[in-house]
Amino acid sequence: MRRHRPPRILFRTVHIAIIATLLLSTVASAKTLTLFYRSNNNNEMLMVRELIELYESRFPDVKVELIPSGTGGGINYTEKLMLLRASGQMPDLFHSSADKAGYLINGWVMDITPYYQRDFSTLNTRDFLPGVLDAFKRGGKLFGIPAVLSGQGLYYNVDIFQKSGLALLPVEWNDKAWTWEDFVSYCQKLTRLNPDGSVQQVGVNMLGEYKLPDLAWIFGGDWFPPEAYVTGIAHTSILDSPQNLEAYRAAQDLYEHGWVGDAVGADPWSGFMSGITAMEWVGWWKVTTFRNAKLSFAWNMAPMPKKVTRNHTLWFDTVFISADTDLPEEAWQFHKLYTSSEGQKLMQKYLGHVPTRFSALEAYINATTQNTALSPPEVLTYISGATEHGRISVEELIYGGIAISSQMQNWIQAMLVNREEPAAVMIARVKPQLDALLAEYAAKAPGK
Repeated sequence: MRRHRPPRILFRTVHIAIIATLLLSTVASAKTLTLFYRSNNNNEMLMVRELIELYESRFPDVKVELIPSGTGGGINYTEKLMLLRASGQMPDLFHSSADKAGYLINGWVMDITPYYQRDFSTLNTRDFLPGVLDAFKRGGKLFGIPAVLSGQGLYYNVDIFQKSGLALLPVEWNDKAWTWEDFVSYCQKLTRLNPDGSVQQVGVNMLGEYKLPDLAWIFGGDWFPPEAYVTGIAHTSILDSPQNLEAYRAAQDLYEHGWVGDAVGADPWSGFMSGITAMEWVGWWKVTTFRNAKLSFAWNMAPMPKKVTRNHTLWFDTVFISADTDLPEEAWQFHKLYTSSEGQKLMQKYLGHVPTRFSALEAYINATTQNTALSPPEVLTYISGATEHGRISVEELIYGGIAISSQMQNWIQAMLVNREEPAAVMIARVKPQLDALLAEYAAKAPGK
């Protein structure tokens, strides 16, 4: 008896149906993380795309969708993130640019403490520079591991120092010899005028960025009381403290003598590179600019001059995990890769930022020694000391910090550069306005 054989087309139909079912099942089970990242720098995009490829190769069941911000890291970035959140499209991960204090205080960032504690033995926390892991701790909870570090530094023209017969500056932040009085003396000795009174050479570009409280910190003062840095809310200022008054009087004295570039028409941002300014007080980001410019003179890095402290502003960056994410484990694995030694070395390859891990510092140290008169151990000593003496930025700790710092910049610049009024008069006039601004942001803070 001849058996009936099903037509081949039936087998093919069933086979195709099975494959389709498997494919649909695979697609359905695929997970997608969304990552919002600032995108004003092509190298930054190359770096993050390579990091995504690395992550996806290790977690093949997860895809990462990159959402470029189309902005740098300023207020435009924060506004776009706010729009995403308001429209119910908050990304799973987002770069920590701009308003970190706002992100944290508003509850946008996931508490990673349980994941950190669970994986503690694999995180190699001893590899981090001093104090780094405290950057995103709030109320005993951890909201992120920093991957990038930036601070304020003093850079100086070695050739000018040697021609002027001045000793080179220390790299050790605990060196007791480099004082505020030494700094003032150097500024005076390094300033030269042409016969017509124009500036031939000037001591320093400016006394730090005007939006920062570093000068007050150096004199033992502060803009805000200690509790503001704990709660993240500054209800009032202490701008009229004796230490602050001393700091800004001392600063005015340097500007009035014409020993500061910003007071005598020497561009505070380019004067050092052109050889007019002997010292530049600026953020670490400028190191990359110095390297790329291939300066024609030898230059070095030095600590802040000390009056009472050598405190200076530190900024930290990472990728935050959204408190709204539906994929906390997958987001945590990306955060771990981003902040790992491997991830930080990748950032170093493309961007040249200062990493937060000792094991990722080699490339930065080598690049710095090629451009300065410092040895590798001296660069490491400098960075370690800077993190030890640094303080987390107002913008990252105080609610409304970006707007507050911007307003302080206007006031301080008017006092020092424009020399509109004595320090005591400026402080007495400005304090009520600052307190009103602080009260405005305190009232806006969640739960207030």
